[in-house]
Amino acid sequence: MNSLNVIAPREAGKMRTFARRSISSGLTLALCLGLTGCSALKPVEVEERHFVLSPLPGEAPAAAGSVSARGRAVGVRPLRVAAYLLRDAFVVRRGRHEIQYLESMRWAERVDRGVQRVFEADLGMLLPDAVIRSTSWRPGDVAVEADIQLEQFDVDSAGNGVLEAAWRIVAHDREGAVRCGRSRHTASGPQPSADPDGAVGTLSLLIGALSRDVAGAVLGQTRIEPEGAGRPGRADHP
Repeated sequence: MNSLNVIAPREAGKMRTFARRSISSGLTLALCLGLTGCSALKPVEVEERHFVLSPLPGEAPAAAGSVSARGRAVGVRPLRVAAYLLRDAFVVRRGRHEIQYLESMRWAERVDRGVQRVFEADLGMLLPDAVIRSTSWRPGDVAVEADIQLEQFDVDSAGNGVLEAAWRIVAHDREGAVRCGRSRHTASGPQPSADPDGAVGTLSLLIGALSRDVAGAVLGQTRIEPEGAGRPGRADHP
């Protein structure tokens, strides 16, 4: 009986040592697997690209009209845009009610400021005899003012771009004539996922189309409505 009592503690000690080693090995293995898993699941950094809109080409034809813009100062009010456009990520339209922000494509400037910059450059090209005043003008400094609200400005995944805007032209004379209109333009171009620069070019062309509408209104190519005639309707070109 005494010999059995001596052997039992020894066997128990061996079992405890084996258990400790097993636990230690298990923890080491789990740690290695955890480190490997973390390394494998580490998010891949996406390279951000930054873009700017561009004016019409220098050879773009000027707007034709029955009224000369020679020497007239045209004031452009701060452009207003739909709230969904105010993020710096590029917008892709995925459906009538759904949009997607591409985090890899970002604007290098605020969209409203970028559109205004390009719009003013386009308007100056289309009305070469006029003086285009930016946001620092006062009512007495200009002969006519342009007020624009951008409601849609995006492309879909296939590269189809849409611009919708409401605009209002007010003459600073005794009559205070108002020309109101809405513009909707579409253009097809490269897919934003395949050619981001080309998709931005599509949006730049749409701003040029809007600029032509406003230039025509400044030159008197739309129906004149009295001040306070109501909400702007579609431009009525003769």
